[in-house]
Amino acid sequence: ALTGTDQKHITQFAKKSATNIYKSTPEAIGETTPITLAKSEGGNPELGFDASDTAYAGDPAALVDGDTVYMYVGHDTATNESYVMPEWLCYSSKNMTDWTYEGVVMKATNISWRSNDTSAWASQCVKYGDKYYLYYCTWDKTASGKQSIGVAVSNSPTGPFVDKGTPLVQGTFTVPESAGHDDIDPTVLIDTVDGVEHRYLAWGNTRYYVCELNEDMTSVKDIDGDNEIVMHKDIKEKKIKSLGTNVYTEAPWLYKRAGKYYLFFALNWREEMAYAMTDNPFTGRYDYIQTIMPPTATSNTNHPAVIDFGDKTYFIYHNGALPHGSGFRRSVCVQELEFDDDGYVKPLTETSIGLDGVASVIKTSEDKYLGHDAFRNPLGDGSYPLSVPVTISNAENEYTTAWEIKPAKAVPQGENADNYVSIQSVDKPGLYISVSDGKVTLTQDADGKQGTNMTFKTVRGLDGNNGSVSFESFSEPGKFLTVLNKSLTVSYGNVAADATFTIETATTKPNSVVSVAEREADPTPAEDLTQDFNSAATGSLIHLATTDTPAYTALSGVTLYIGTRGSGQDTSQNFSIASGGVTGNALVLSAGNYQSASRGGRMAINTPAIPSGYTVTAEIKVKQGVSGSVLRFNDSTSNETGTAIDGISTEWQTFKVTIANNEDVYTRTIMLGDNVLATDYIDTFPVLWGTTDNKTGQSIYFDDLTIKTTANE
Repeated sequence: ALTGTDQKHITQFAKKSATNIYKSTPEAIGETTPITLAKSEGGNPELGFDASDTAYAGDPAALVDGDTVYMYVGHDTATNESYVMPEWLCYSSKNMTDWTYEGVVMKATNISWRSNDTSAWASQCVKYGDKYYLYYCTWDKTASGKQSIGVAVSNSPTGPFVDKGTPLVQGTFTVPESAGHDDIDPTVLIDTVDGVEHRYLAWGNTRYYVCELNEDMTSVKDIDGDNEIVMHKDIKEKKIKSLGTNVYTEAPWLYKRAGKYYLFFALNWREEMAYAMTDNPFTGRYDYIQTIMPPTATSNTNHPAVIDFGDKTYFIYHNGALPHGSGFRRSVCVQELEFDDDGYVKPLTETSIGLDGVASVIKTSEDKYLGHDAFRNPLGDGSYPLSVPVTISNAENEYTTAWEIKPAKAVPQGENADNYVSIQSVDKPGLYISVSDGKVTLTQDADGKQGTNMTFKTVRGLDGNNGSVSFESFSEPGKFLTVLNKSLTVSYGNVAADATFTIETATTKPNSVVSVAEREADPTPAEDLTQDFNSAATGSLIHLATTDTPAYTALSGVTLYIGTRGSGQDTSQNFSIASGGVTGNALVLSAGNYQSASRGGRMAINTPAIPSGYTVTAEIKVKQGVSGSVLRFNDSTSNETGTAIDGISTEWQTFKVTIANNEDVYTRTIMLGDNVLATDYIDTFPVLWGTTDNKTGQSIYFDDLTIKTTANE
């Protein structure tokens, strides 16, 4: 594990002048006596070095091979806030705390199909037979520049790995698509049940995909033996249920324990650590169980790995706690993972002490505790880098009053390093007590230049008592950490008792609280719906205005939207109820005078819940009110870019959409009359847009909407 001298942490915080609270000028306090405090030499991060210097690396993956654990990471070399990752590195350990740098196992330049040389993104290595397989992702010049999944093979866990030569799964193969980086973060689990071996490969950003591998470990298994790999049959997108308002983000890791299958993954943004469970990784239902770690204090992303080694289970992740650290310069951390008697995971608090660091409390002369107010690391990027006050508490808290006394980040030339320390928060790793312009904060060294601000000379307590200590600021010599009411500041030490502290061992951590998310109920078939627009009063419903118009929801079966025009409203660009329907009234979308992209009217047909084994069908009559009027469809209520419906005319025709759900695989077919316009795998009805041409008087009429749910044959 790294020591404090390896960690050059980097911070940005406002520099504000502060008047010394006791004296505005130094007052002689006599000669101080340097002392040496015991320091925590272990703890997180466990990695963060290479053969010669500090090495940032993220997206950890671990392989247990006999009595050795091998850790694989993507090497972060960026100096700005972007991903620059030219290679994968490997480390080894026989005890999880002492790590040996094994070197580069593969470079991005070794991949013939890559589109650039600096995208050695997340990987996982597994052993199968007598070979080692490194599954990884990178940008793919053969797949429209999207991310793809690759595999490389070696005879040794430390490489070199030789790429297959082509992607294992191309980013253009998996549909539907959320972004060009859907296909990232591969994880592999080899499992045998009832004598049958399964080799699962899973991956995905915002979408979660899974397939089985052949025995060669380098090709996707043809599940039904039809000699064709088919999306949604041989490769499935699986929905993680019971998430509530949470969102699956990325970084899946498959794990099996005592017959139970776990999927650990990154949740929301900034990324939290969570897990789901399933009874089968390929065919089973996945249910979110609990969030087990909030966002780290120093990185916007996170990436889990879970292994069993010896008689313990370990949770491996990354943060940005190293010098100049961030989500683009990461470091690998390890903590023990525990389960309750029912197999549920006990949540974790990110800690600086990890497996072998030492936590201390810093007590004032009045037997109170230095700490910080309890808070959950926020999800918003704008809150970072974190900077909070150091406070004084009446009672010890296992986390907020726990500190790690580390070797100093910076030592004055010619001074004895043993007499200097830096003080890191245990539950906010990477945040150190810092002095700048007379102000004390707990903050991250986000720019790599705050080492002196975060360093203190340790001297015998100014009150003269044996066993006490005072902390003299390196950045502001002659000033000492000092208690002022319920906070920490600096002074010249004129009130000795307030600048004197004692160090004791912190108490052990409390038990984690297991919480199981409420299981999302399977949907029931919806009641059939009919909307003929005859019950609504004639006239305008919504029109183009100078400010946002709320969505119109008063018509059952549809939701209506319209854009804005800051320079003036256009009441003729609207949705209205008018005569001229098939029988009675119709819903009319009028183009108006000021058409432009994403400004016009659009209608979403409301999609009911679709149980597995059922099909939902929507039919609506459509026609042009004026010849040449255009109707488009897409899946966005904010961006009109989409597909124009060919064949629409001034005569009534049926626009039809069917969505069939088979084990959470949705197949959508869009038709006008007997003409199939599109077939895809989206689970909602499309959005219908009016013309965006700069033409006046165009309109589309709608009537007789029906939405029906039927059981699949």
